[in-house]
Amino acid sequence: MTTETKTITPAPRKTVSVRLHPEDNARLQAIKETQKFVGNFPDFMTTFIDRSTGSEMFNNNDYAKLQAAADKLGVSVVSIIIKGAMKYASRTMLSDPEKQQKTADTRVQDFVESVMEANEKAKEWFDKHELTQGFISKGIKEATGKEVNRVNITSFIAANETRLKDHHANCGIEPDHNRKVFNYERKYKKG
Repeated sequence: MTTETKTITPAPRKTVSVRLHPEDNARLQAIKETQKFVGNFPDFMTTFIDRSTGSEMFNNNDYAKLQAAADKLGVSVVSIIIKGAMKYASRTMLSDPEKQQKTADTRVQDFVESVMEANEKAKEWFDKHELTQGFISKGIKEATGKEVNRVNITSFIAANETRLKDHHANCGIEPDHNRKVFNYERKYKKG
């Protein structure tokens, strides 16, 4: 039995020139020399970026999965890595014994994150959702068949108020958005 290893060839990249402040250029040159990198500056920058994001830590198959996910979402591999790392870090911080979340709280967090991701991908206003207590409660019940105590939802919303406001602002979601979507769908999608 033989196993064949295939090398994944990255898509051709465009060369971009960047003008750096002389101090930043000197810092990068010092890093290049410290790491004993031999080669041109663009190759050094690519390697430096990959090392900074941890991209070089993935084998070809794992990197191909990351690339496929990034292509599907229309984002860079770096942003996929950062999002995953942040999600893992958030869960790790919440597993601190003093701040340990209950299963219900984890369901609220997972549901909210999935809706936020869907809102960011949505192209039409009526495909987006305002993250309110009622919407979250109803959404979790429909998705899991289990109810979540509204106190858990209220505390999650209070703890993440700024993050939710920023998300709503970035997605163009105004107060009372869900009612407007409901009325739109009742008028145009069922008729």
